Amino acid sequence: FFYKRDNSDILYAGPIWDMDSSIGADTEIYGEYFLNYNNSIMNTDEYIPQEDMESKNPLIWDRLLFNNPHYKEYLSETFSSNIPLFEEIINTTTDSYYNKIKASILMDRAIRGLGAAGHATVGHYSSYDDDIRYVKFFLQNRLHFLADLLDYDGDIPDVVQGNGTVHSITFLLPDGQVRAFQINDNESLPSNLLPEYDTIKYKGWINQNTSDPFSIYLPVYEDATYILPPLEE
Repeated sequence: FFYKRDNSDILYAGPIWDMDSSIGADTEIYGEYFLNYNNSIMNTDEYIPQEDMESKNPLIWDRLLFNNPHYKEYLSETFSSNIPLFEEIINTTTDSYYNKIKASILMDRAIRGLGAAGHATVGHYSSYDDDIRYVKFFLQNRLHFLADLLDYDGDIPDVVQGNGTVHSITFLLPDGQVRAFQINDNESLPSNLLPEYDTIKYKGWINQNTSDPFSIYLPVYEDATYILPPLEE
């Protein structure tokens, strides 16, 4: 929301909502929208529909403000000044919080199971350790994207690297065929290798273990098998 306090010339935006979505947590409703670390409402090359302009959609305000050089300069300076904080979050804070809540997460998984309610109860992987790797992966890729968007030419932390393991990604087709690929750790299956399917009959590729939809934005950290659940009639 945008608001202005009485007797003030400052326009405020907030509060920040949906922190779970900010690192790609909700794929059931939004699909890959939040997984894609290159998404931005600041994409000023995209056409703004007239009805959005007339409705004064708050998201449009941000895009219009981004065309203002003073506003963009302020964002760039704020981003630059917070790089040490981002580095601390990726290098230290995330691991500290991971150790603090790990026992609780494992108990939650033991009780609820993975894939409960149609999606993973916590994260996108069967291993909690890999979920933490993904959080860092997302953050560092998001930082690289924002650095390009805001013309920041300094260093960005790159702490998530592949461990040298090769993982098997298997797709079980409805006709009984099997497509399998070998993918290096911390890499993703190229979208052009994804087996095609009848979109009228099937929902899309779903991880057999976690119930997560397949996404090119989720790095491969473990062997996985994908199936095609039929659409409900």
